[in-house]
Amino acid sequence: MDRAVTTEPEIKHTTVQVSLPSWPIVTIILAAIVVVIGSILPWATITSGFGSASKNGTSGDGVLTLILAGLAVCVALAFLARPSRWWVILVFVLFVIVTIIGIHDMSSLPVPSADAAQYVSVDVGTGLWLCVIGAIVGVVAAAWTYITGEWGESDSAERAPNSVTVLPEPPNEQP
Repeated sequence: MDRAVTTEPEIKHTTVQVSLPSWPIVTIILAAIVVVIGSILPWATITSGFGSASKNGTSGDGVLTLILAGLAVCVALAFLARPSRWWVILVFVLFVIVTIIGIHDMSSLPVPSADAAQYVSVDVGTGLWLCVIGAIVGVVAAAWTYITGEWGESDSAERAPNSVTVLPEPPNEQP
């Protein structure tokens, strides 16, 4: 008696390891994006009986905060390509400068005199608030990254808690 022996083909699985960025780096990038958006929006609003007018950030120091936030995004992306504590320190310094610019501009808004205060008000605009808040979040995230050592100049295998293993499905073969 001759029996046919069937064997199933051997299926080879390929493992792909993808390293995901840590949450502080994602936070740094998002904070920089918030600063970019804030740099474009109004930084000051003046309201009077005749109406209101606003001054956008790009007509003043917002240009500088826009450039610094753009640099922060570039540095954060460079960190993703090649982690180094120097990238984290540079991002920290960039956000500190943006914070100082924003707080300075908030505190130097003109204050109407007592007589004019009943007719005119000057308020901090949404853009300036976004710049300062985004910059402070960026400072905290960069400091957190540095303190926790998530910038470690080691290979990505040691960053395994932030990685995902993907297994492709075997090919569908019909007998």
